[in-house]
Amino acid sequence: AVQVCETFKGPIASILKTGLMKFGDPKEEIEKSMENAAMHEIARLERGLPVLSSISNLAPILGFLGTVTGMINSFDALSQLNDPGAVAAGISQALITTAGGLIVAVPTLLAYSYFTTRVNAFIREIESASAVLMESFSQMERSY
Repeated sequence: AVQVCETFKGPIASILKTGLMKFGDPKEEIEKSMENAAMHEIARLERGLPVLSSISNLAPILGFLGTVTGMINSFDALSQLNDPGAVAAGISQALITTAGGLIVAVPTLLAYSYFTTRVNAFIREIESASAVLMESFSQMERSY
């Protein structure tokens, strides 16, 4: 079984291998070892998620900041030149920065949601596989 886990490289195989290597130890030690391995693997799976979350949250705020500065420039130009046409450049800047923020935020938020869903699915698989392994160990111990 350990060789099978070594053949399949991945978080679940790694965690199960940890449990298999502890076979014969007290149940609590096996569970603790598998929990530690699971925490390590989950941390690896989640390593890029905070960056995606930050980008998807900050991009619209930065776009809004550009909107505010663009509107300030528009009103400044209007007050100095008293020409409504001079406002157009500032409004254009405001709209471009808003669009830019949304263009960055939307796909980043989609990627964050996708990867979060995948990590959560892996966590459920890890929990299920670990429970099956522990139940198998219990059955093997009862049969001796």
